[in-house]
Amino acid sequence: MSATMTETLSRIVITNSGQSFELPDVIAGDDQKLKAALLSVYPDIENADIKRSVVDGKSVVSITRYPGTKGALSDVLAALVAAPETINPVIAMATRLKELEGSGHLDPKSLLLMHGDIDAARSTGDQWARHARDAFSALSDAPSVSGEDVPTGF
Repeated sequence: MSATMTETLSRIVITNSGQSFELPDVIAGDDQKLKAALLSVYPDIENADIKRSVVDGKSVVSITRYPGTKGALSDVLAALVAAPETINPVIAMATRLKELEGSGHLDPKSLLLMHGDIDAARSTGDQWARHARDAFSALSDAPSVSGEDVPTGF
């Protein structure tokens, strides 16, 4: 819709990204109409703070978006944050064996005594590797999804 002589425009400023553009006052002046107009470009607009002001006689609408807690990305991030810090048992065992070798304490008797620990580390490491391959496969097969934000300057 192009601006007519009687139609006034408001400057819309998306504070999170620094983007700004103009929309007719009839849309910019109503939260619901503004959100509806921007929803396809900014899906997280529902959680946004909207503030209106007048600068140099022109209406300015500042929008600060707050991403919601729903969605796959936030679920993944929450799981990663909650996950315990751990080292792959194969790496831990290899480090332990290298230390024993370096100190001269790695001999056939020690290896026989550590056989159960070595086998458990290998088994768990194999399981972790299968999980990593499955995750990689799932990510590789997932359809691409366009980003919600347009980089500043575009």
